[in-house]
Amino acid sequence: MTSIQKTKKRAGVRFFEAGMLFNVALQTAKSIKVDDPRAGGQLPALTSIVFSVISLEAFLNEMTESAEDNATMDYVPEAVSIFAHLMQDMETASLENKFIMSSWVLTGRSLSRGAQPFQDFASLIALRNQLVHFKPSEIVGGPIVNTEEVNKKRLKKLESKNILAPAMYQGSWVYHATTKAVAVWSCKTASEVVADFASKVPNGMWGTTVRCFASSFKMN
Repeated sequence: MTSIQKTKKRAGVRFFEAGMLFNVALQTAKSIKVDDPRAGGQLPALTSIVFSVISLEAFLNEMTESAEDNATMDYVPEAVSIFAHLMQDMETASLENKFIMSSWVLTGRSLSRGAQPFQDFASLIALRNQLVHFKPSEIVGGPIVNTEEVNKKRLKKLESKNILAPAMYQGSWVYHATTKAVAVWSCKTASEVVADFASKVPNGMWGTTVRCFASSFKMN
Protein backbone atom coordinates (compact mmCIF):
# COMPACT_ATOMS: atom_id res chain seq x y z
CA MET A 1 0.00 0.00 0.00
CA THR A 2 1.39 3.40 -0.92
CA SER A 3 1.86 6.16 1.63
CA ILE A 4 -0.62 8.31 -0.31
CA GLN A 5 -3.79 6.25 -0.55
CA LYS A 6 -7.05 7.01 -2.26
CA THR A 7 -10.67 6.02 -2.44
CA LYS A 8 -13.39 6.88 -4.94
CA LYS A 9 -16.12 9.34 -4.06
CA ARG A 10 -18.84 9.96 -6.59
CA ALA A 11 -17.05 10.93 -9.81
CA GLY A 12 -13.85 12.05 -8.14
CA VAL A 13 -11.06 10.71 -5.97
CA ARG A 14 -10.42 11.25 -2.28
CA PHE A 15 -6.79 11.10 -1.17
CA PHE A 16 -5.81 9.79 2.26
CA GLU A 17 -2.44 11.10 3.42
CA ALA A 18 -2.38 10.64 7.20
CA GLY A 19 -0.14 7.60 6.79
CA MET A 20 2.36 9.69 4.84
CA LEU A 21 2.42 12.29 7.62
CA PHE A 22 2.98 9.54 10.20
CA ASN A 23 5.82 8.21 8.07
CA VAL A 24 7.50 11.64 8.26
CA ALA A 25 7.43 11.36 12.06
CA LEU A 26 8.63 7.75 12.06
CA GLN A 27 11.43 8.12 9.53
CA THR A 28 12.67 11.25 11.29
CA ALA A 29 12.82 9.36 14.58
CA LYS A 30 14.75 6.54 12.92
CA SER A 31 17.18 9.04 11.37
CA ILE A 32 18.45 10.19 14.77
CA LYS A 33 21.80 8.42 15.14
CA VAL A 34 22.97 8.41 18.75
CA ASP A 35 24.53 5.82 21.03
CA ASP A 36 22.24 6.82 23.88
CA PRO A 37 18.54 7.20 22.96
CA ARG A 38 18.22 9.59 25.91
CA ALA A 39 20.87 12.00 24.63
CA GLY A 40 19.27 15.44 24.65
CA GLY A 41 19.30 18.22 22.09
CA GLN A 42 18.34 16.04 19.09
CA LEU A 43 16.34 18.68 17.22
CA PRO A 44 14.84 16.28 14.62
CA ALA A 45 12.83 14.87 17.54
CA LEU A 46 10.74 18.04 17.32
CA THR A 47 9.55 16.92 13.88
CA SER A 48 8.55 13.50 15.20
CA ILE A 49 6.62 15.01 18.11
CA VAL A 50 4.70 17.51 16.01
CA PHE A 51 4.06 15.24 13.02
CA SER A 52 2.85 12.39 15.24
CA VAL A 53 0.03 14.65 16.40
CA ILE A 54 -0.58 16.11 12.94
CA SER A 55 -0.94 12.59 11.54
CA LEU A 56 -3.55 11.74 14.20
CA GLU A 57 -5.51 14.88 13.35
CA ALA A 58 -5.36 13.96 9.67
CA PHE A 59 -6.36 10.34 10.33
CA LEU A 60 -9.45 11.28 12.32
CA ASN A 61 -10.47 13.90 9.75
CA GLU A 62 -10.03 11.43 6.90
CA MET A 63 -11.94 8.67 8.64
CA THR A 64 -14.72 11.15 9.39
CA GLU A 65 -14.95 11.99 5.68
CA SER A 66 -14.95 8.29 4.88
CA ALA A 67 -17.75 7.69 7.39
CA GLU A 68 -19.77 10.48 5.77
CA ASP A 69 -19.31 8.79 2.40
CA ASN A 70 -20.75 5.55 3.80
CA ALA A 71 -23.30 6.89 6.31
CA THR A 72 -26.30 6.94 3.96
CA MET A 73 -25.94 3.32 2.85
CA ASP A 74 -28.63 1.01 4.25
CA TYR A 75 -26.25 -1.79 5.20
CA VAL A 76 -23.88 0.42 7.23
CA PRO A 77 -24.19 0.15 11.05
CA GLU A 78 -25.89 3.13 12.69
CA ALA A 79 -22.76 3.87 14.73
CA VAL A 80 -21.00 4.99 11.52
CA SER A 81 -23.60 7.67 10.85
CA ILE A 82 -23.60 8.76 14.49
CA PHE A 83 -19.80 9.01 14.45
CA ALA A 84 -19.85 11.15 11.29
CA HIS A 85 -22.44 13.55 12.71
CA LEU A 86 -20.73 13.73 16.08
CA MET A 87 -17.39 14.68 14.52
CA GLN A 88 -19.12 17.42 12.54
CA ASP A 89 -20.67 18.78 15.74
CA MET A 90 -17.31 18.55 17.54
CA GLU A 91 -15.33 20.29 14.81
CA THR A 92 -13.84 22.83 17.23
CA ALA A 93 -13.29 20.36 20.09
CA SER A 94 -9.83 19.21 21.13
CA LEU A 95 -8.29 16.23 19.36
CA GLU A 96 -8.15 14.31 22.62
CA ASN A 97 -11.88 14.80 23.25
CA LYS A 98 -12.71 13.78 19.69
CA PHE A 99 -10.93 10.44 20.06
CA ILE A 100 -12.47 9.81 23.48
CA MET A 101 -15.99 10.57 22.22
CA SER A 102 -15.34 8.44 19.12
CA SER A 103 -14.50 5.51 21.37
CA TRP A 104 -17.74 6.00 23.30
CA VAL A 105 -19.87 6.18 20.11
CA LEU A 106 -18.22 3.17 18.48
CA THR A 107 -18.33 0.90 21.53
CA GLY A 108 -21.19 2.27 23.62
CA ARG A 109 -18.89 2.32 26.64
CA SER A 110 -17.23 5.16 28.49
CA LEU A 111 -13.45 5.40 28.35
CA SER A 112 -11.08 6.15 31.19
CA ARG A 113 -8.70 8.98 30.33
CA GLY A 114 -6.16 7.26 32.55
CA ALA A 115 -6.18 4.10 30.42
CA GLN A 116 -3.59 3.45 27.74
CA PRO A 117 -3.03 4.51 25.05
CA PHE A 118 -4.98 7.64 26.01
CA GLN A 119 -2.78 8.46 28.98
CA ASP A 120 0.25 8.69 26.69
CA PHE A 121 -1.88 10.42 24.05
CA ALA A 122 -2.74 13.19 26.53
CA SER A 123 0.95 13.58 27.41
CA LEU A 124 1.88 13.76 23.72
CA ILE A 125 -0.76 16.42 23.04
CA ALA A 126 0.47 18.45 26.03
CA LEU A 127 4.07 18.24 24.82
CA ARG A 128 3.13 19.26 21.28
CA ASN A 129 1.07 22.18 22.58
CA GLN A 130 3.97 23.43 24.66
CA LEU A 131 6.15 23.43 21.56
CA VAL A 132 3.75 25.12 19.16
CA HIS A 133 2.56 27.64 21.79
CA PHE A 134 6.07 28.26 23.01
CA LYS A 135 6.81 30.36 26.09
CA PRO A 136 10.24 31.27 27.51
CA SER A 137 11.68 28.87 30.05
CA GLU A 138 11.76 29.82 33.71
CA ILE A 139 15.04 31.11 35.16
CA VAL A 140 16.94 28.24 36.81
CA GLY A 141 19.67 28.94 39.32
CA GLY A 142 22.78 26.96 40.16
CA PRO A 143 25.55 25.34 38.09
CA ILE A 144 23.65 22.07 37.67
CA VAL A 145 20.18 21.98 36.18
CA ASN A 146 17.79 20.13 38.45
CA THR A 147 15.20 17.94 36.70
CA GLU A 148 12.43 19.12 38.97
CA GLU A 149 13.24 22.77 38.28
CA VAL A 150 13.55 22.37 34.52
CA ASN A 151 10.64 20.05 33.95
CA LYS A 152 8.18 21.51 36.45
CA LYS A 153 4.75 20.98 34.89
CA ARG A 154 6.11 20.84 31.35
CA LEU A 155 7.63 17.35 31.39
CA LYS A 156 6.36 15.96 34.68
CA LYS A 157 4.18 13.32 33.00
CA LEU A 158 7.14 12.00 31.01
CA GLU A 159 9.63 11.65 33.86
CA SER A 160 8.63 8.08 34.71
CA LYS A 161 8.94 6.86 31.12
CA ASN A 162 12.75 6.96 30.98
CA ILE A 163 12.76 8.84 27.69
CA LEU A 164 13.96 12.30 28.74
CA ALA A 165 17.57 13.44 28.77
CA PRO A 166 19.06 13.04 32.27
CA ALA A 167 18.95 16.08 34.55
CA MET A 168 22.73 16.12 35.01
CA TYR A 169 23.11 17.74 31.58
CA GLN A 170 22.69 21.48 31.14
CA GLY A 171 19.80 22.60 29.01
CA SER A 172 16.27 23.93 28.89
CA TRP A 173 13.18 21.73 29.07
CA VAL A 174 13.32 21.51 25.26
CA TYR A 175 16.81 20.00 25.48
CA HIS A 176 15.51 17.33 27.84
CA ALA A 177 12.52 16.57 25.60
CA THR A 178 14.42 16.28 22.32
CA THR A 179 15.76 12.75 22.52
CA LYS A 180 15.49 9.83 20.14
CA ALA A 181 13.56 8.02 22.87
CA VAL A 182 10.93 10.79 22.97
CA ALA A 183 10.72 10.80 19.17
CA VAL A 184 10.12 7.03 19.07
CA TRP A 185 7.63 7.25 21.95
CA SER A 186 5.69 9.94 20.06
CA CYS A 187 5.38 7.70 17.00
CA LYS A 188 4.52 4.64 19.09
CA THR A 189 1.78 6.59 20.88
CA ALA A 190 0.25 7.73 17.58
CA SER A 191 0.42 4.16 16.25
CA GLU A 192 -1.34 2.76 19.33
CA VAL A 193 -4.07 5.41 19.29
CA VAL A 194 -4.89 4.58 15.68
CA ALA A 195 -4.79 0.83 16.36
CA ASP A 196 -7.15 1.32 19.31
CA PHE A 197 -9.55 3.32 17.13
CA ALA A 198 -9.46 0.70 14.35
CA SER A 199 -10.16 -2.10 16.83
CA LYS A 200 -13.44 -0.43 17.82
CA VAL A 201 -15.01 0.28 14.43
CA PRO A 202 -17.89 -1.98 13.36
CA ASN A 203 -17.43 -4.57 10.65
CA GLY A 204 -18.46 -3.60 7.15
CA MET A 205 -17.21 -1.42 4.34
CA TRP A 206 -16.24 1.52 6.55
CA GLY A 207 -14.60 -0.75 9.09
CA THR A 208 -12.53 -2.33 6.33
CA THR A 209 -11.51 1.13 5.11
CA VAL A 210 -10.47 2.24 8.59
CA ARG A 211 -8.41 -0.87 9.27
CA CYS A 212 -6.79 -0.60 5.84
CA PHE A 213 -5.56 2.93 6.43
CA ALA A 214 -4.72 2.26 10.06
CA SER A 215 -2.15 -0.26 8.82
CA SER A 216 -0.01 2.64 7.54
CA PHE A 217 0.56 3.66 11.18
CA LYS A 218 2.47 0.53 12.10
CA MET A 219 5.90 0.85 13.70
CA ASN A 220 8.10 -0.90 11.13
